[in-house]
Parts: sequence; structure tokens; C-alpha cells
Amino acid sequence: MTQDLQERTRSLNEQMRRLAALSQTSQGLGKDSEPGAMAEAILGVSLKALGLDTALLLARNEANGLEVRAAVGASGKAAGQLTRVSPVKLAEGFADEATAGVEIAETLASDARRALRLFAELAGVERALVVPLIRGERNAGYLVTGLAPGYALPQQDVELLQTIATEMALMIENADLRKKAELQSHRLDQAIIALEKISQALTAVTVGTDNLLRAVAHATSEILDVPYASLHLRKAAWRQQFSDVIVGATTRRELAAVRQGGDVATPRVVRPEQLVEIDLVDERGEPLPLARRIGLQRTVAVPMCLAGEIVGVLAVHMKEPRPLERSEIRVLQTLANQAVIAIENAAAYERTKELATTDAMTGVANHRELETYLDRELQRARKTKEPLAIIMCDVDHFKAINDSVGHPAGDKVLRHLTRQILLPAMRPKDLVARYGGDEFVLVLRGADSRAAVAVAERIRRTVAGQAVMLDGKAVSNLSLSLGIAVFPRDGDSREALVQAADQALYVAKRTGRNRVVRSDEASAETHLAS
Repeated sequence: MTQDLQERTRSLNEQMRRLAALSQTSQGLGKDSEPGAMAEAILGVSLKALGLDTALLLARNEANGLEVRAAVGASGKAAGQLTRVSPVKLAEGFADEATAGVEIAETLASDARRALRLFAELAGVERALVVPLIRGERNAGYLVTGLAPGYALPQQDVELLQTIATEMALMIENADLRKKAELQSHRLDQAIIALEKISQALTAVTVGTDNLLRAVAHATSEILDVPYASLHLRKAAWRQQFSDVIVGATTRRELAAVRQGGDVATPRVVRPEQLVEIDLVDERGEPLPLARRIGLQRTVAVPMCLAGEIVGVLAVHMKEPRPLERSEIRVLQTLANQAVIAIENAAAYERTKELATTDAMTGVANHRELETYLDRELQRARKTKEPLAIIMCDVDHFKAINDSVGHPAGDKVLRHLTRQILLPAMRPKDLVARYGGDEFVLVLRGADSRAAVAVAERIRRTVAGQAVMLDGKAVSNLSLSLGIAVFPRDGDSREALVQAADQALYVAKRTGRNRVVRSDEASAETHLAS
């Protein structure tokens, strides 16, 4: 009896000594210790107290996979190999119920659980005690300790390992919560900064829509900590004005892979508030070739909505197959809304700008825009020493057309003239502007007198060879008179150049109409007439 009591006393004292060592180690690590280092240190002390020397701590992630949080007794190289195995593969064969009990795995090398086979291979153990980490009604992972062949762990040691496992589960949960809180706090700070920048950009209409959309995509990438983000527009009117945006991709290979991710995900976004998460694999589960080249695994997309209509898609592209958290999804949806606001504001600005710079009836530049453009181009021509030509033209006998067929028909003639003749005759860098009434001014960058005459003659012949349909009748007796002035020969300022072209036009009309007259010719004819 006395011997039995002494044995129990020794056992109790031993357990107290072990727990004291464990407690001392935990306190010494402190709050700010790295969770992985803390787990490894506590495990190391625990194993030493129990006479064990190898252990593996596996914790469940949000996708229900198992991640290696600590590996004791395995070499650093071996531990690194374990951490590189995907959580999904490490979880193969493990029960994920909170009712899982303690078990002894006798033959690790042939065990159905991949993590145990790897542990046996890398740590050099044949048997193991597998203790579940239980938090409430949740299986939080497993503590695996290596056992020597034929060694039976005393029951009190098994109970102590269960206590350690419970504490480990709590520690992992707290560490994960702290990490999540820090991450969310960081993302919130980033979101506030990014949204402030976007808000500022929205009020600065001169930023340009492409830059606004790029700012939204960059903010998405930074806040959600993903390598790539993209914006894909669906609204036909927007697609004519603006381009899709991809950020993060700097090589052709990356651009192709991200574009493929967008092409796969965006057609599946069919409902407002819908979240689409796509693993970039084919029907056999193999990674898509373009995605595989840059390690892209998943695309997540949300709709950009305007008045209940899906007008575009905002997508993020990730190199790990993790699901987005609710807070991340809310950020993604908020940024998608910001993108819609950005485009709407830019489109409204473009419409306002167009009204301010465009002639409503013909669609070409108005008088104000002509003055702005000509001032700018003259300044550029002075710096580059290049010529600049302007052609002033009007429709011969236009008043007679208005009087005979009415002003609406006359307007139709002017629209036909600008859209079918003047605009097609010009280069993209040149300008067609309505000067007033039936007078138009054409500005030709880098054109000398000979080039301007060639353009003017081509326009004159085209007008003379075409008929305009008015109320079902062909009007074929149209003609143009055109006057040409060239910088710097005929004038050094906008006013002087326009006056010289106007004088040349006057001479063309006075000397028979349906003519092209240069300013220097007009001066000579005026001099002879006087």
C-alpha cells in the first residue's frame, strides 16, 4: 500500500514538474512571439518532458485543409518539404469531425493519410500517437507525436498530450484571430486610402477615364493583396469609349493568363450581387496552360451594376486557391461600384465636353474649339519650325438652296458635306470646324501650300461630282469655294491666318466660285484689281 502511494506521488510530482516547465516556457515566449515559433517551443518542451522527440502540429484552415504549424524533431529541410505540400493534400484521410478520438497509428509508411506518410519519411518514425485538436464542436487539426517501436505511452501522458492539444488549439485560434484582425485592420486602412484617392480622382475630371479605372483596379489589387486585378466592360457604349483594364501584369505571358482568367469568369456573372469563384482548370481538373505558366490558380469576379443592369465585371486573379472572406467580398463589391461611378462621371464629362466643343448640327468642332486648337497648333509649329495650313470653304449659292428647299434641307446638305466629304478627306491629327453658317475651316498640321492645295482640290472635285438626296430628289448642282493660308508665310497668329484664308475665299467666290485660291494668289489679284 505504501509502495503504491509512493508510486502515485512520484507520478503526480512528475506531471507537476512537466506542467510547470510547460507553463514557464509559455510565459517566457510572451504575447508578441511569432505563433509558429511559440508552438514549436511549447511542443519542444512538452516532448522533452514526456520523453518524446518528434511531433507534427497540423491546423485546419478556412478551406478545411490542414497546414503545418510546427514540426519538431524533423530537420529544417524536411519541415520545409512538409510546408510546401498543399493543405488539401495534407488533409487527405483525416476525419474532420470534433468526435475524432486519440489513436495510435502503427504503420505510418503505409497509412492512408498523406501527412502521416510524409511525417514518417521525413522524421524517420514508424509509429505515432494522433491527438485531435478540439475547439468546442470543431475539429481544429491534429497533434502527431512519433513513438518508438513497441513503446506504450502511459495513460497520464496521453491525457497530458490531450491537454496540450487543447491549449494548442486555443493558441492557434487566438493567433489566427489576431492575424485576421491585423490583416483586416491593414486592409481597412488601405481601403480608406484607396477610396480617398479614387474619390479625389472622381472630382478631378481631367484625370481621364482609363486612369480612373486603373486606379480602381490598383486599389483592388493592393487591398485584397492579390497579384492581378482586371476590369471588363459589357455596356456597348462604354466599350466604344473605354478599354478593359488589367493591372499587375507586366509581361505578355502574364497579360495573356489574366485575360484568359477574365474570359473564363466574366461570362458566368449573370446576376447582380453575384459572386463567381473559378478555379482555372479544364474539364479534367488540369490547370489551364496559360494560367499554369505564371502559377495562376483562381479568378474571383463580381458584377458592376447600373440601375440593375450588369455593365461590367471587376475580377481578381490569385496564385492560391483560397476563398475570399466576407470582408474582402464587400471591398470587391464596393470597388466595383466605384468603377461604375468613375465611368458614369467620365462619360458625363465627355458628353459635357463634347457639347462645349462640338457643333450640335454637324458634329464637327465648333468655333470655340477651332480657336483653342489653332492657338495650340500654332504654338507647336513655332517650336518645331513646321508649316501649318488652313482651308476656309463655304457652299456656293447656299442661300438659294435654303430659299428653294427650306432650312432643314439646307442643314442636311451641311451634314452631308461634313460627314461624307470633309471628315473623310482629313487625317486623324487634323481638324474640321464649323466657322459659322455654311463656312468651314480645315486645319492641316505639317502641311505646306502644295499639300493644302491638293487636299482642297480633291474636296472641291468630290463635291462637284456628288449629288445629295433631298426629299427623294437628287440635288447635283453643289459646289465649294475654298481659300488657303499657310503659316508662317501668310500669317504668324490665329487672327492673321484666318483673315488671310478668308480673303482668299472671298477672291475665289468673286472670281467665279467653285475654285481654290491661295492667300498669296488672292493678294496678287487684289493688288492688280486696285
